[in-house]
Amino acid sequence: MNMDYIIEALKNNRALWVTATITGIFAIIISILDAVWLFVQRKKQLQYDKQFEKYKHIAEKKNYVSKVRFDAEFEIYRELSQTFSEAIEGVHGIIPDGEAYYPSNEEERDSYKK
Repeated sequence: MNMDYIIEALKNNRALWVTATITGIFAIIISILDAVWLFVQRKKQLQYDKQFEKYKHIAEKKNYVSKVRFDAEFEIYRELSQTFSEAIEGVHGIIPDGEAYYPSNEEERDSYKK
């Protein structure tokens, strides 16, 4: 199609001219609204990013405190675990496990318990 033919068709046909004009204006308005919408979205995204960084910083502070607390509690657990295992080994020599260590005769068992 030749551009002269399109211009001649627009000059001769008012309905086509009005339709093309309205369509062009509508396209321009949509483009402007889209640009405004993108600007507003970016502005809101910046606000959300700032809030997210603020909460992320607070969460990291709490996480750091939790790590320090975990390390301290784990060290206490290690000390207690070592002490308890030593205590169990010490008691194990004094108190035998189960019925296998008791004498089979009832009288000997009573004297053994005493």
